[in-house]
Amino acid sequence: MEYAETADHPAAKRTVYDGLAKYYEKTKQFEKASIYRKKYVEVFNNIEAKYNKTVDKNYDKIEKEKEQYIGWNSTKNIIIGVASLLILTLAILFIINRKKHKAEYQKFKSIIDHYKEKEEYVLESKVVTSEIEESEEDEKNVKGEIDSENKQVEIAINKETETKILAQLGQFEKDEMYNNSFVSLSYLATEFNTNIRYISYVVKKHKGSDFKSYINKLRINYIIHKLNTSEKYRKYKVGALAEECGFSSHSKFTTIFKSITGISPSTFISFIEQEETKEE
Repeated sequence: MEYAETADHPAAKRTVYDGLAKYYEKTKQFEKASIYRKKYVEVFNNIEAKYNKTVDKNYDKIEKEKEQYIGWNSTKNIIIGVASLLILTLAILFIINRKKHKAEYQKFKSIIDHYKEKEEYVLESKVVTSEIEESEEDEKNVKGEIDSENKQVEIAINKETETKILAQLGQFEKDEMYNNSFVSLSYLATEFNTNIRYISYVVKKHKGSDFKSYINKLRINYIIHKLNTSEKYRKYKVGALAEECGFSSHSKFTTIFKSITGISPSTFISFIEQEETKEE
C-alpha cells in the first residue's frame, strides 16, 4: 500500500489499487474496498486523460504536417504549371523567331542572287504610299494634277522629249543624284528644263512606278550595294546610312528599306557578315 502511494508509475498504482479493492471486497471490508476502488478509478482516469492528451497532440501534429504537405504540394503544382507554361512559351517564341529568321535569310539571299543575275539588288516590289519618304512640299500640291492629266500627257508628249527625259534620268541615276535629300519632281523639272507631268509620265512608263517609289528604290539599291561591297558602311549607324542616301530620318529609312527588301537594315548587315564568315 505504501508503494502504491509513493510510486511514480500510474500503471503500478492502478494495479495495486485494483488488487487492494478486490482483497477488501472478498474480506467484506467494503468501506476500505470503496476507498481503493475510487483511487483505482482516479488513477485510471488520469492515465486515460494523459493518453488522450498524447493522442490529441500526435493527431494535431499529423494534421499540421498533412496541411503543410497539401500546401507544399499545391505550391509545387503551381510552380510546375508556371514553369511548364514558361517553357512552352519560350519554345513557341523560339520556333517563331527561327521561322522568321529563316524567312528573312531567304529574302536576303534572293536579293543577292538577283544582283548576280541582273546586277541590280532590289527586286520589284510595291511600297505602301503612306510609308514613302516625302520630298518637297510642292509634290503634294501637284500630285492630283499629275494623276488627272496622265492620259493627256501620254498623247501630248512627243517621242523626242520622252527619249530626252529618259536619257536625263539615266545620267541622273549614274551621277547618284537621287541621294540628295532635296530631290523632287520640281527640282528635276528645272534641271531637265521640262515640266513635272512629263517626268512623272516617263518614270511611270519606263521605271514601272511613281516618282517617290522610283527614288526610294534607287536609294535602297545604292545603300545595299555599299553595304555588300564596303565593310566601312557596315560599321555605320542606321541614322548615318539614312543620311548617306538622302532620307530625312532614321525611322523613314528603316521603314522604306524593310518595305522594299522585307528585312531591316540591321538584319541585312548581320546576314552579310554571316556570309563573309562562312567564306572565311
